[in-house]
Amino acid sequence: MPMHVSLCAFVYVKVRQQLIDMNKIHQYLRRLRWALIVSLLPVFNMGVQGQDLNNGLVALWSFDDKNFQDSVGEFHGEEMGTDPIEFTTGRPGFGQALALDGVDQYVQIVGGDASDLTFEGGSMSVSAWFRIGAFDKSWQALIAKGEGNRWRVHRRGGEPGLAHAGGVGEGSAGDPLDLDVWHHLVAVSDADTEEFGTRLYINGEIYSENASAPSLGENDKYVMIGGNPDTGNRTWNGDIDDIAIWDRVLSEAEVAAIFTGSSLGEPAADSDGDGMSDSWEESWGFDPNDPSDADQDADGDGDTNLVESQLGTDPTDTTDPFLVSMEGNCDMTTVTLTFSEALDEAVAGDAGNYSFEPALDITAVTVKKKTVTLTTATQAAGAHHALSINNLVDLSKNSIAANTSADLYTCVEVTEGALRFEAWFGIGGASIDGLQDERVPLPGTNGGDTPDLVSAVYSFNTRDAFPDDSNNDYAARMYGFITPEESGSYHFFTRSDDASELFLSTDDKPANAVWLTEELDCCDAFQEPGIDDTTTFEPISLVAGKRYYIEFRYKEGGGGDWGEVAWRKEGDDTPASALRPITGGFLSTSTPVLSPANGAFTARSPIGKNANPNASISVSHRSGVAEWTAENTSLAVDGVTVSADQVTFEDSGGIVTISHTPSAIFGSGSEHTVSLTYPDPGGNPATENWSFTARSYMGPTLDSVGSYPGFVFGKAVSTEDAGGHTGTAGDYGMDMTAGGSVAVLDAAFLNPVFKTDEVTVAYWLKKDSISNSSSVWINSPSSPSGQRGFQAHTPWGDGSIYFDTAGCCDAATQRINAPLSDFAADVDAFWADWHLWSFSKKGDLKEIRIDGELFFDGFNENPLPSDITSMWIGSNGSGGSNDKSVFDDFAVFSKALSESDLKAIAGGKSAGTVNNLVAFWDFNEAVSSIGNGSVVAINFGADEPDGNRSDVSGAAGVLGTSNWNNVDGSTGEASGLIVDNGGSAADSSISVDWASNNTWSSQGRGEENNEAPDGNDRNMMTGYLDTNNTSQTTVTVSGLPDGASYDVVVYAKGGMTGRGGEFSIGDSVITHSTESSFSGAYNYGSTGDYIVFKGVTGSSFTLIGTPTTGGAPRAPINGIEVVIGGGVDIPAASGSISGLSLQDGNVVIEYTGTLKSSESVTGPYSSVAGASSPYSVEPTKASEFYIAE
Repeated sequence: MPMHVSLCAFVYVKVRQQLIDMNKIHQYLRRLRWALIVSLLPVFNMGVQGQDLNNGLVALWSFDDKNFQDSVGEFHGEEMGTDPIEFTTGRPGFGQALALDGVDQYVQIVGGDASDLTFEGGSMSVSAWFRIGAFDKSWQALIAKGEGNRWRVHRRGGEPGLAHAGGVGEGSAGDPLDLDVWHHLVAVSDADTEEFGTRLYINGEIYSENASAPSLGENDKYVMIGGNPDTGNRTWNGDIDDIAIWDRVLSEAEVAAIFTGSSLGEPAADSDGDGMSDSWEESWGFDPNDPSDADQDADGDGDTNLVESQLGTDPTDTTDPFLVSMEGNCDMTTVTLTFSEALDEAVAGDAGNYSFEPALDITAVTVKKKTVTLTTATQAAGAHHALSINNLVDLSKNSIAANTSADLYTCVEVTEGALRFEAWFGIGGASIDGLQDERVPLPGTNGGDTPDLVSAVYSFNTRDAFPDDSNNDYAARMYGFITPEESGSYHFFTRSDDASELFLSTDDKPANAVWLTEELDCCDAFQEPGIDDTTTFEPISLVAGKRYYIEFRYKEGGGGDWGEVAWRKEGDDTPASALRPITGGFLSTSTPVLSPANGAFTARSPIGKNANPNASISVSHRSGVAEWTAENTSLAVDGVTVSADQVTFEDSGGIVTISHTPSAIFGSGSEHTVSLTYPDPGGNPATENWSFTARSYMGPTLDSVGSYPGFVFGKAVSTEDAGGHTGTAGDYGMDMTAGGSVAVLDAAFLNPVFKTDEVTVAYWLKKDSISNSSSVWINSPSSPSGQRGFQAHTPWGDGSIYFDTAGCCDAATQRINAPLSDFAADVDAFWADWHLWSFSKKGDLKEIRIDGELFFDGFNENPLPSDITSMWIGSNGSGGSNDKSVFDDFAVFSKALSESDLKAIAGGKSAGTVNNLVAFWDFNEAVSSIGNGSVVAINFGADEPDGNRSDVSGAAGVLGTSNWNNVDGSTGEASGLIVDNGGSAADSSISVDWASNNTWSSQGRGEENNEAPDGNDRNMMTGYLDTNNTSQTTVTVSGLPDGASYDVVVYAKGGMTGRGGEFSIGDSVITHSTESSFSGAYNYGSTGDYIVFKGVTGSSFTLIGTPTTGGAPRAPINGIEVVIGGGVDIPAASGSISGLSLQDGNVVIEYTGTLKSSESVTGPYSSVAGASSPYSVEPTKASEFYIAE
């Protein structure tokens, strides 16, 4: 990172006869201002003397190091959502905070066990700072363990504040909370009910409470920050910081102390006493043992590194911001600009920095982080304006490119492909009676009051107008015309939240509209005809090409709000529950509605993290002004254009879908980009880009019938040989005792079987521990209760066996169950052995058998669903609720197997040889424990210094790898190296052999070159493979995955400075020398602590160290990390200016790195010939600028 010095300042100072740098005074005063704020905070904490806020503290997430780690426990988090979670400046003086977008982002706690942080039957407290970006859903979770008697803090049912449920219902609603300002909360559950049952504090004051005694319950779901594990679409929109959880009740005094600034957890380490914590310095690439970097300004924005640490801003940001997108709103007065990073609000809020051509007056500018909203004079429909942007800067004073431009195409009036949507607000209640309000027109008329909102919907779905649940207490209608393409008899289906009704005319005359359906309740799926009034009881005869007036009306009280209409022609066997809203190609309106000229992207997949490895790439777009064709659109994946014959182009109902199925599955954890080229409203080429990361997996394991891949997720691993149910050589099982699952992500091959309403699923299972878990879950979108098409608990936590089909949990239609104790006298002994489980359905009859013996049977009348998407073994349908067992020989049959067949399998016959086999996973091909992201870490010279041990037993190295292989001696070999998979150790067949002149130590043998604190990093950098002046050291790693690419991190720190050598892998050569001792913070580069070889390939490689530099050259190797799949970041070259002084009229610059100079602050900069630190320069020029990099 370049450091700038201007000699102009010193010339000016010299003329004034004052040796004062005004910039430093400015920085000092800013630092003093924040120091005063921080130092005053403890004054308010006198009321909690003698109390320890760390007592009972079980989890703490500060987010200051821009990660999701728990700093006091093991409850580390993992980000979820389409886009990566950004960090933002927290409240002043408190570092970083989460910035959640409210779409689908949240933090999933993955550390510890899913049942942790339950506090079942006990007390607990949770503290957090938060800033509300928007209340855009009726229910929004800030942090939650779940629903029911689990604890949660959230927005409740559209209220303008927060509520806390902690083992008992929420208290009364508190006062409204302001948006975009920091608030503090503490939520408490007191099992003893000394003063209250539950209480919620906001900003140190009691906000609401419930006097009833709480009874916190357990569940097997991990805590979510910004979401609720028991229900979807409740994500938080805003910022969250400093979350802490206690296993006790906090007092009012403690709550006040936290609000006024008391710190939690252990004080952050600050080895050099410069006011910046070690972890903060390391996260930004600074040296935690160098106090001089506090007064440096790494990004040249006028704030020292210390000030930026106190402000919570990025001290290294030298990247210029840029415009990401511009979108006009169909209110015709709003334009939204999105930039790459947060902007300086004062500058970005100046309307003079924006101009339209042709002119369009800007009447107001609103700035929120990286979003700028321009309010303009009323825009003409179908107009084109070119926007020019200047002068904007980000928070580090980096500037946007001059005359940044974008094209605004305003909304256009349309009648085809849309319906008119109208809403009237302020009408309470959820019943259909609210539609009789005098403000709302009667069906088929245009009376009543002018609607409060008019919009277009492009399918028969209110979500096109109201995409979330942020609106309450209103009545609305969608209306226009529907035109069938085929003559025939049609059923109409409605579903809504809350009540609704549907009217249809016999022609295009609204006056002839008659009632068809109504929803008096809420939220059901589309129902088959004859069940209730949400569906037409008799089909309606329609003529192809004829327009029919149609009107859907619905009422919203609180909570969710949506309405949908579908249709189905007689003869179509699509299940009602699988129908989708009628698309825009069949819809029109007589009254024009405004629609975006660009159209709109309605879907892109895959996107974000955890994409399915076998996913197809697809993008859907609602048509705008420009017509899309197969000829004027193209798709590129990872920069390579996909050939036209590999792309499917479909235009259906005004929605264009472009898709491509790759010929190979995506690698575990691999990152990919997709680019779509298409015509904008002006006919010019435009590009839509997105990225995704494939979910990390092992395998896949293939079945023996159709080679259907089962992806191994989580901590599932193959057993040792003979670990399967037979115990014979060559028989492997799938061990899920540590968690994990096998997912068959494309299980559509089951649909022909399920359509016959007859199937058997059988598998061998040996239980490790019993919890609330699923053994098999087959997903069906039309099935309720989490797409539960077919599911078995063997057992649930209560010891009972459950078998569900087509949803859950009705005894007449969906579920049979019984306790295992009805079958086994000694349940514990039963679970200790292998048993064959089978679950079959034939028509209404369902059976559960154990080792072929009938355990339980019953009748469920619902047929099996025939829209199967995926099948999960050892978990629920999304990979949770893991069955901690060993599985073997998992089979699916197209018939309900007989008792004799099942007893034959239980007696030793392979299920893979039984008739009517559809799929069979015997798991006998052991799945590799190595995938992208796996790390093989080797600590050489572990028997140093001089026979004493320097083993690495935990996280070490620049990657923080947890599991290391410690090897001794100057020569040797080791096989079966352990592999680190995200902190979990796995066995492998990888081996290493090494040969060197000797081993030596960077400390303890007379050469003290290791100043790191005691711990794993010090140990890893202690012993090393050594050379003499001429010998080479070789390290060969073998048994790596075929076809893999990997990065190799080499740690090189000898016992003395001034010695160096060359390191090579193949044709790649890196020169390195030891120039300083190891401080404990890793520095990259030719004189640092480690180097990186990128993109090494092959199943083996040899690393060679050759001594070349110094009077006694050396090429030491302390350790290596082999990172499968690569992805190791190489820090940018950096230097720093550490000191400035005036000596005899000259400016003396002390620096590290390379000194460069220029006559202009913007460069170009050239290296100063022959310069070394300290460098003295006579200020003879009007100005001269220096950087070190």
